[in-house]
Amino acid sequence: PTFSGNYTFNVLLSLPFGSSSLSLMIGGEEVELLIGSTSSAGTFRASATVKLLAGEEVTIAVKQTNGFTINPYTISGSFSGFRVY
Repeated sequence: PTFSGNYTFNVLLSLPFGSSSLSLMIGGEEVELLIGSTSSAGTFRASATVKLLAGEEVTIAVKQTNGFTINPYTISGSFSGFRVY
């Protein structure tokens, strides 16, 4: 972000398979598990509020928890965020 502060992030994720998790990453480090290991395919929603410093990069990471590789073209959804204060 351009400014330091508290930010809320929202994610909507559609997965065609189970055994997956989604984490919020700051600067390449996992800071919060948003969606734990899923037991089946479906659509999942999550949100988190975190304190960020100006210039920190926020991303999400989807991981297959059963050891198989994920085909990124089978995942769809949205990720958004905004500064609370």
